[in-house]
Amino acid sequence: MSTKGYQSIGSFHSENLADLIKASDDTYIAPALPFSDDVREVVSSPYSLDLQQWTFLNHGAFGAALTVGTRRAEQWRHYLERQPLRFFDRTLLPHLAYSTRRLSQFVNLSRREEMALIPNVTAGMNSIISSYFREYGKSGHVILWDTSYGSVKKMAHHYGSGAVTKIPFQRLYLNALAESSDPEQVFLRALHDCLNYFTASPEPLVILDHVSSNTALTFPIEKLASAIRRWNPHAIIVVDGAHGLLAQPLDLDGLYNSGVDFYLSNAHKWLSAPRGVAFMAVNHYELLWKDILHPAVYSHGGDADDLLSRFVWDGTRDYAAALSLPVVLDFWEQQDPFKVRDQIRQKLREGIRILANYWHPDFADDTDKWPGNITLTNVNSTVLSSPMILVKLPFQSDHMYDSSDAKAVQDYLYSKYIEAPIKCINGELYVRVSYHIYNISEDFVMLAKAIQSFPAVR
Repeated sequence: MSTKGYQSIGSFHSENLADLIKASDDTYIAPALPFSDDVREVVSSPYSLDLQQWTFLNHGAFGAALTVGTRRAEQWRHYLERQPLRFFDRTLLPHLAYSTRRLSQFVNLSRREEMALIPNVTAGMNSIISSYFREYGKSGHVILWDTSYGSVKKMAHHYGSGAVTKIPFQRLYLNALAESSDPEQVFLRALHDCLNYFTASPEPLVILDHVSSNTALTFPIEKLASAIRRWNPHAIIVVDGAHGLLAQPLDLDGLYNSGVDFYLSNAHKWLSAPRGVAFMAVNHYELLWKDILHPAVYSHGGDADDLLSRFVWDGTRDYAAALSLPVVLDFWEQQDPFKVRDQIRQKLREGIRILANYWHPDFADDTDKWPGNITLTNVNSTVLSSPMILVKLPFQSDHMYDSSDAKAVQDYLYSKYIEAPIKCINGELYVRVSYHIYNISEDFVMLAKAIQSFPAVR
């Protein structure tokens, strides 16, 4: 009697993950749930947020999970604890493969073997940046924007020992957005001004935000990636898409064609999955990256050839969020993601108008005057196509504001049960407002009145 031994990573008693991912839709059989599929019953609200007490305009921070997702996650946790070895050894990996297949379809990634489920974008960015410097050593160099997420900047400096160049977009180019009839060109000009003088590395790692956290701007990533690729065919292009999933109409096949090498996004933000699952897509993984890219936490699967096996296991942790992805995706597909995006952007525009009427009445009725006075750029521009935006507060001062001022305002809002972050951008104070399907116009009225009552404006 002959046996092939274990087929999956480590000593897991389940099918080979690479085979499950690569199987055609005609031959693949989705694993059955090991419990009743009873989480879809009608509930009063798709979210569990306490909207009776709180005005919640900060979905862009840590998201908020759909009720169907949290219920499914709890089902998985209960199933796990009834027989842990059955769950980890035999059930977990096939269902993670199914989640990966579903998610890759949702973001139009035809080569689904080039997607890995990871805990969050931070874990994926650590893997990419550390792997890059391990491969390129002292010849490596990171180019990123001064609007990039704070932890990404820290990673780049940590792994690269300071081999980092920042594009000074917020410092030198941000004001030009309000004056430009084509704001995308401002991004391209900032990029070209940096690249034209860059000589630090023949194969730099260039990090783009899809949507910047602090300034809530949507970067024209396809045009930027194409420009980088023309400048240096050997550059490595990474998109930090933490705010991309659901909020943007993701087409990863299209991004691949524009030259993007890596795209990462969190599922806990706009997709509203339970916290603990994200994805990393790697263009031409087997051809270009298999010998270079390794997980930040090396464990079973770390030496596997396929991407999912290499990244799927970083030790015993809570996989319930990843396993809840199918039911979360079912919810959004029933709603139609394109209609959802249109709805929340239109409602956000209405919210801006409400804030403008309270705070900036001289400009409220003329959207052409909003750029620079109310918003950073024209609301019709693609660089404001995120479901969150910065709106200037109505404060006047003879000095530049700083982060202490921002904190004071945010703490005041919190005391009024309003959750909305205050950002200090180039010495001005803005509120970053997010709109998701649970928000209503009254949320903006509450915010507007609270800011008007803040002691600093009396």
